[in-house]
Amino acid sequence: MACLDFPGREVYFWALITSFIIPGIIFLIPNYLLVNRLGWVDTYLALILPGLSGATGVFLMRQFFLTIPKSLQEAAWMDGAGRFWVFLKIVLPLSKPVLLTYGLMSFLANWNDYLWALIVTYAPRMRTLPVGILTLQGRYIHYYGKMMAGAFLTALPAIILFVAVQRYFVKGIVMTGMKT
Repeated sequence: MACLDFPGREVYFWALITSFIIPGIIFLIPNYLLVNRLGWVDTYLALILPGLSGATGVFLMRQFFLTIPKSLQEAAWMDGAGRFWVFLKIVLPLSKPVLLTYGLMSFLANWNDYLWALIVTYAPRMRTLPVGILTLQGRYIHYYGKMMAGAFLTALPAIILFVAVQRYFVKGIVMTGMKT
């Protein structure tokens, strides 16, 4: 969307931006109906794929792609490269920080999404850690020690992943806001 000129490009972008004001909970039932119709209920696909798409990712990628100088792409085209080769060999390697940034943001959002995991999983083996922690409490019984251990184990992968990609995360956020 950032590199291609097509009719309605700006209208599409602003429609996408206005979708930020719509609360995500509104899409819960339509997303569930879609996942159910595709036969993905109680599968990893239902837990992973719906969280990968969204206006945030499109916005981050568009803003980043606008910062890539057109002269790089034009030089590759003059050397005989096609659009796919330019994307694969020039744009994609430059996009590593923003891709890792969005990957981290998407992972954290999905990892902590309690309600979606509760709705699309039925089998105990498919439940995520936040949903599993809920099973440690009953009406009169609460296993607070086990619940706190579970909360720590839930936070640990997110902390490790953030520490591993922190350098790219900061670079991705900074480069997304730059203007060339």
